[in-house]
Amino acid sequence: MKNELYIKALYALCEMKSSEISKYCDEFTGKKVAIFPAGPTAQKFCQTLKNEYGIDTEIFIDNNPLLNGTVIDGKPVTCCPWEQNPDFADDYVVFISTAAKYYFQIAKQLEKANVFSYIHSFAFCASRLWEKYSKVLDLLHDEQSKLAYLGAIYSLLSNDTTFIQHEREQYFAIEPFFITDSEVIIDAGAYVGDTVEEYVRRSAMDKVTIYAFEPNEIVLKKLKTRLNRIKNEWLINDGDIIIIPSGVSNKTQTLKFSSPGGGGGGGGEFGGGSLWGGEENGVFFFFFFFKKKKFFFY
Repeated sequence: MKNELYIKALYALCEMKSSEISKYCDEFTGKKVAIFPAGPTAQKFCQTLKNEYGIDTEIFIDNNPLLNGTVIDGKPVTCCPWEQNPDFADDYVVFISTAAKYYFQIAKQLEKANVFSYIHSFAFCASRLWEKYSKVLDLLHDEQSKLAYLGAIYSLLSNDTTFIQHEREQYFAIEPFFITDSEVIIDAGAYVGDTVEEYVRRSAMDKVTIYAFEPNEIVLKKLKTRLNRIKNEWLINDGDIIIIPSGVSNKTQTLKFSSPGGGGGGGGEFGGGSLWGGEENGVFFFFFFFKKKKFFFY
C-alpha cells in the first residue's frame, strides 16, 4: 500500500479539476458553440454534444482554406470567424476537438485573436463523466492500475501528462500474475494483438486462456493474422487464445460507434473502435459473458 496516499492525492486532483471545469463551463451558458477544427473527431464530438448534452453547434472552424464556405452536417465551416465578426469572442465558446498534441497550438491561435472562451472537448466530456470514471477505480485490483487509470483521466481533464504511467514493463511487472489454477486474461481492446504477444513471450501459457475483444473490423483482420502466427510459433492450442469480434459494455446490445483510420481505442462516450461511418457492432455485457468463468481483472 506504499502508493495509497499518492492515489488519494491524484484522485482529489482529478475531482478538483473536474469541478473546476464544470464551473468554467457554467460561464458559457447562453453562448453559441463553435468547434475547431472540422475533422472527423470534431464531427463526432458535434454529434455527442447534441445527443448526450442537448447542445447545438453553430459553426465549424478550420484553418484549411479549401473547407472555408463548405457545409458539414448542416453546419457552415469558416476560417478565422473573429475576423468577420467583431463580437465573436463575446458571442461564442470554442470547443477544441482534436488530438491533445494540437490543443495548445489551436489555443495559442485563439488567444492571439483575443478569443479566451475555449475548452478541449476531452476535458469537457471527462468532467461530465467523472462520476462514472471514479466508480471504475474500485474495480481495479492493484495500485499500479489505479495510478495509471487516474493519470490517464487527469490528462484528459487537463492536457497535462505529468502523471501518465509509461513504465516499460507495464503490467508484466506484477509478480503474482498467476493466482488461480485456471487463469483467464481479458484483453478488452486487443487492437493488433501486441499485448497478447508480449504476454505469450513472457509466460509459458500454462493453464491460461486469453480472450481478445476487438470490434474494429480493419484492426480485427490484423489481429487474426498476428494471433495465427503466434499460435504456430509457440504451439498454442486454438482454445487458449480466443478472439471475440465485439466490444465490451454494460449490457449485450448493438451499437454504432467509430474510430477513424482504425487507430487505437477511444474513451468515454466520445470514442470507440469500429469503422468510421457508423458501422453496427455487437457488444457483450462483460459479466454475463464471463458469468460461469473465474477470472481476475488486470
